[in-house]
Amino acid sequence: MKKLIALIICFVSINCIGQNIIQITNNGSQSTNTDCGFKINGICSSEDIGGVSLESISRQDLGGGPFSNGITRAYLKNYNNFTVTVLIQLAFDSYSQGGSTYVEEVYQVVIPSNETKTVQLNHCNCPGCYSLQGMIVRRLMN
Repeated sequence: MKKLIALIICFVSINCIGQNIIQITNNGSQSTNTDCGFKINGICSSEDIGGVSLESISRQDLGGGPFSNGITRAYLKNYNNFTVTVLIQLAFDSYSQGGSTYVEEVYQVVIPSNETKTVQLNHCNCPGCYSLQGMIVRRLMN
């Protein structure tokens, strides 16, 4: 009987030693803070897939010359073969033109595959006052 108990204890101890137990703990907040270069509306740049370019920012005159009202638009081109949603952050800085305004603006647009989409911007008479601060492109799932 002692031999049987000793054999069982020996078998159990060998079995326990032979198992490799690997415990993985993931601290999500730590990894997201280190992977995130910048955020737009709470969306981290690590989600960016790319494939969209800001082609130009231009002003369309509504008649009456260069100082009349107009519409300023940004043109975004999707080079991906699928529909994407784009968050674009622009800075409007009229200080360089003698103005007194600095505003960061965020726009969101959905662009179908291989198409160009226009976004009407808030400030209408100074397309040269806009600069791109950041863009995050994400695939739009159906």
